[in-house]
Parts: sequence; structure tokens; C-alpha cells
Amino acid sequence: MHFFFRDWLIPLAALVSGIVCYRYLQKIHRVFFWQLVFSLLVLLISHGITRWQKNQGIVQNNHFFMNIVPLLEPCFLIYAVRQYFQAPAFNKLSMLSYLIILLSATIEYYTVGFSVYLNRTDTLGCILLSLLYIPLLYRELTSSTPRPYGLSLVLISIGLLIYTLCSVPYLSIFSYISEHFFNETDILYKVINGLAANLRYLLLSIGFLSLSPKFRAST
Repeated sequence: MHFFFRDWLIPLAALVSGIVCYRYLQKIHRVFFWQLVFSLLVLLISHGITRWQKNQGIVQNNHFFMNIVPLLEPCFLIYAVRQYFQAPAFNKLSMLSYLIILLSATIEYYTVGFSVYLNRTDTLGCILLSLLYIPLLYRELTSSTPRPYGLSLVLISIGLLIYTLCSVPYLSIFSYISEHFFNETDILYKVINGLAANLRYLLLSIGFLSLSPKFRAST
């Protein structure tokens, strides 16, 4: 039950908000919605893997599966920010960012293998995503002509930036902590996932709801 409230409750609330408001979502918001679906599927399968390993009495390690996250999650988020700016120069910058992530993953796969989490690639991805979303947030906050969905993008961007910027310090030393402080690794993960990730998806849920006609009518 504690696992459900920590890892599932708020993301599922965001999913319900996205489904209810899906018809009102702009294209960029629909990308965020499907990224949420992807994250929930990863969480579900990952939990299933560790439960199976526990029942079989073997060491619980889902890193080989979780390594798809640093590769695929940036696809959604980089595509979303490209939909926002739709400028040739920014398109090239976003494509370059993803190529850097792929190159990092390839090198890390070659050096540490598939069974070790790609924390360096994930760290790099968080940094690059932060650099891409800070201009989006700045543009929305300083716009002289606010758009109907501007508030939604502000909330979603703040949530994403909180998550990525909080994750960088933890991910950058993930390998060292896992090797020398195994128990603390789980505690730190719960802090990051329980606070930063849930705050991210809470703001995503509010961002979806803010696009509904009822919300707009009340503001």
C-alpha cells in the first residue's frame, strides 16, 4: 500500500486528468500525455520484474530494463519542446541534444554493459532537457500576450525542471553510491521519486486540468 501511494497515486491522477481533458490538449500536451503513459508502463513492468526476481530468490536488479528510460523518455520531451518552438535552429539544437544522448548511451553500454544503470547518460539527459525547457519557461513567463494554454505549459515546465535539476546530483554519483552505500541508494531513490517525481506529475495533472473549459471559465 505504501508503494502505491509513493509511486502510483499522483501519476495515475495525472493519467486520469489527461484522459478526461484529452480532447482539449494541444499537440505538445498530447506528447506529455503519452510520455506519462510510457513512464507508467515502465514502472509497472519494472515492478513486475523485481517481484518475480524476489519470488525466485534471486538478486533484484531491473537496471537492464530501466536503461530504456534515459533513451526513450528524452524522445518524448525533446519532441514536445520542438513542437513548441518550431524554429529550424531549435530543431537542429534538439536533434543534436538527442544525438549526444545516444552517443553517451552507446559509450556507456560499451564500457559498463547492459546490467548497470546508465546513470551518466541519464544525468546528461536531465541537463540537456533542463537547458531546452528553461527557454520555454522563460518565454511563457515573459510573454506580453499570454496564450490560453500558457499557464499549462508553465506548470508542466516547472514540474519537469524540478525533477531534472533534482535528479542531476543523485544520478551523477549513482554508481559510487550503489557500490559503497547500497542501502542509502534506495533511500535516495525514494526521496527523488517520492518528492520530485510526484511534484512533477502533480503539476502535469494540474496543467492538463487547466486546459478544460470549466477551469478557464472559473479563472
